[in-house]
Amino acid sequence: MTHRWTYTQYVGEIPEGMQIDHTCHTKDETCLGGDDCKHRRCCNPDHLEPVTASENTMRQRHYERSKTHCPKNHPYEGDNLIVSKDGKRKCRECDRERKRK
Repeated sequence: MTHRWTYTQYVGEIPEGMQIDHTCHTKDETCLGGDDCKHRRCCNPDHLEPVTASENTMRQRHYERSKTHCPKNHPYEGDNLIVSKDGKRKCRECDRERKRK
């Protein structure tokens, strides 16, 4: 949460409903994210940008975002892909199975 504090102290209030994105991570295409991401510790106010939760999720390039199929091997594409408002991906076939049960 240091990045949120830094942003409010040096840039201004974080707009309602927005999250702080590390632009240094977004621009570093070699970084896969996760717990080892050096950008997670960045609190340079010039590297911080308020974005929606959906935009923040779509900018991520970590392991989960690189998956092409759900755990039951259904593809994350076309009509089988559900993208929630916060940018999370779900498998439509698995969602249907879950609702049937």
